[in-house]
Amino acid sequence: MGVFVRVRGWLDCDEDHLAGARAVIAAHAHEHYSRGWVIRDHIPGYTPCVLYTGDLREHWLDWLLTQVRAIAALPARDDDHVRGLFFAMHETRGTTTWRVHAGQVSPASPPQGLAYLDE
Repeated sequence: MGVFVRVRGWLDCDEDHLAGARAVIAAHAHEHYSRGWVIRDHIPGYTPCVLYTGDLREHWLDWLLTQVRAIAALPARDDDHVRGLFFAMHETRGTTTWRVHAGQVSPASPPQGLAYLDE
């Protein structure tokens, strides 16, 4: 069957970033895994955001990370970059976070107190 990675995360955006995110997602379309993307826009009183939730085969993780990096690298507007956080919960290697800030994606161990994600 292969090894799976559960990915859950979000990106806070503005309207320009949403358009860029849509373009990135469309450029990397996959019949199955692209269905994990959800774009939440036009919600009064809320920050627009892009969400992802999916269980991917391990070899598709780079496909997703490439998209997250491309969205993170979208030009800042009024000094505001896309920012967010993803959890990649690997079946055999545990959880890694992808911290999205300042145009970059920084993989890291999850903060203390989140070990239950690996249970």
